[in-house]
Amino acid sequence: VAHICCEDVFGILGENFTFPVKINEKILEIIWTKNKDKVAEWEGQNEPTYFTTLLNRGLLNKKNGRLTIFNLENNDTGTYMLDYWDSLQKNNVLTFKLAVLPPPSEPAISCNVSGDDLMLKCTADFPKPLNY
Repeated sequence: VAHICCEDVFGILGENFTFPVKINEKILEIIWTKNKDKVAEWEGQNEPTYFTTLLNRGLLNKKNGRLTIFNLENNDTGTYMLDYWDSLQKNNVLTFKLAVLPPPSEPAISCNVSGDDLMLKCTADFPKPLNY
């Protein structure tokens, strides 16, 4: 079993979140667990099966193994493991620690004009880096 150590990821409460999985091999079988409880499973020709809280809020991409959770809830926080078999008959495990954060505050926008230059500054309160 090839095991990749955990990656810390975060999503915004009420928004959709997709785990950043990067798999280069063809995938034959996938099991996603949250805190050791199965939340999604897929084998070969079948359609994915979803369990517990992801029953109506999950989408598993069979080609790349990415799991999307729709409308994130606070109780989606936890340790998620992707256990998959690839076309080389290798068992691989990827682990993600998902934190669900409240949305950033309404941004404050300020404008500075200097001659022909215009500079906009946008700030918001958020515990992680914000990209615009």
